[in-house]
Amino acid sequence: SNGPQVFVHRNCVPCMYNERKNKIPGLMECLWEIGGVSCEVIRGGTIQVGETILLLDDDHGRRIDDGGKLDAFYVRPKARSAKQVKEMMEGKKKSKEILMETDKEGLLRLQASYESVGLKY
Repeated sequence: SNGPQVFVHRNCVPCMYNERKNKIPGLMECLWEIGGVSCEVIRGGTIQVGETILLLDDDHGRRIDDGGKLDAFYVRPKARSAKQVKEMMEGKKKSKEILMETDKEGLLRLQASYESVGLKY
């Protein structure tokens, strides 16, 4: 096919930041199964509503990067165990420490963004 082509990296689950940003309590839980996907544009173009989309059987596993998310990240929040929640909190702390050393300005922007919707990073 000569049309547009994208590589789907992973499912994108809704997050508390977007729930707060949109001021819709319960949004994250409600949209859990239909959050969307993270894609990389391989070849640009226009996809029209109703157009047929072909799935190519291609091995790009080496390119998939979820940013080191823990498995619990992909578990519906109300279904997470206490252990999974603790692991996620520890992972967040670790990523904060890494960002402090590698991209302090980026960390400050991230914190300001979270604070703008009443969350703490």
